[in-house]
Amino acid sequence: MSMICPKQARKRNMFTMIHLQDMQYLTKSTSDISDPYNQSVPESSSTCRPWICVLAILLCLALACIVYLVGSRAKIASDQDLVVEQCSFGTKRATIAITSETTSTETITTSMEMTSSSTNKTSSTAETTSPETITTSLEMTSSSIETTSPTAGCCTIGTMHLNLSTSTNSALIPGIMIETESTGTSSNCDVPVVVRATFERIGGQGGCRTCSLCKRTMLQVDLYLSDSRGGFLFNVGDSITNNGYGGDGGTQTNDAEVQGTGQGPSVKWYGNDYCQPTGVSGSLAMSTKNRLRLLIGNQFVRVITDGMTVNEACDRCLFALNGQAEVEGAVNEDVYVAFNKVVQKYSGRTGYGVCGADLSWVCGCLP
Repeated sequence: MSMICPKQARKRNMFTMIHLQDMQYLTKSTSDISDPYNQSVPESSSTCRPWICVLAILLCLALACIVYLVGSRAKIASDQDLVVEQCSFGTKRATIAITSETTSTETITTSMEMTSSSTNKTSSTAETTSPETITTSLEMTSSSIETTSPTAGCCTIGTMHLNLSTSTNSALIPGIMIETESTGTSSNCDVPVVVRATFERIGGQGGCRTCSLCKRTMLQVDLYLSDSRGGFLFNVGDSITNNGYGGDGGTQTNDAEVQGTGQGPSVKWYGNDYCQPTGVSGSLAMSTKNRLRLLIGNQFVRVITDGMTVNEACDRCLFALNGQAEVEGAVNEDVYVAFNKVVQKYSGRTGYGVCGADLSWVCGCLP
């Protein structure tokens, strides 16, 4: 057993007390220690825990994505509205100036504004006219015929002009070509020409198509007629050998026709072979002076005249221009438009009185 003297005991007690005081000082909170310069920065009352920061970042990213998607959809909708506006079926104006031979100082001007559904004849002073004066007025280089076509970013634009007195034609446009033509001039507006128009397929096959859907699905044909006319003025056929009254010599099963004959003219349509032998046909009564418009589409035809007559037919027996089945020939989307004759090349069925024609693809929808 060791002995501790009183002096050593006192030193040990003092050391223990000092050590305890130091420990108490060191264990004090930093908030209890005063800043002699009063420059201490107070600790933030809230701290960003890691999971809260991550959640906030994710929320910000999600919000940014939503804003981007909304903006993109708004832009797409705006672009579609622009295309629809550009593709709207605009009004076409045509002015035909006719100078009478009998009165050299008198100019007879017929101003016609034709929409897709009606013809508004704004002014007309009809006098006797001869084919020669109409031939002069229909020259492609003349400013007496002015046609304004709608501009569109998704449609085939442009107009092909045919002069059926001088055998001069303008440049071709996509989807339209000359099938047969004659050379020379005529004072009787009887130059025969056949044009082929190739349509584009769209979804489905049947049904009338009255909207272009930014494709070549509706053909517009404007005819300028002489006062003196007769025979086969025009013949629109689904077969290259259509020769009037629904016949084509067995080339195509789809061989529907629309024809205009006589002074009237009398306009009739004839169904294809799938609708025979019942002889499905229809008459499109006319009141025509010097202007006639045809609108041709899948199983559809509309006729508009300057006599304010509008007639149309929508029938499965009409033109097959959307990939319909074919038995006798090859499937195609072609329509043949003949002026002053029938479509068949060597047929003797001819006519006179169509002095000029304009062909174009409709852009937009018919009313």
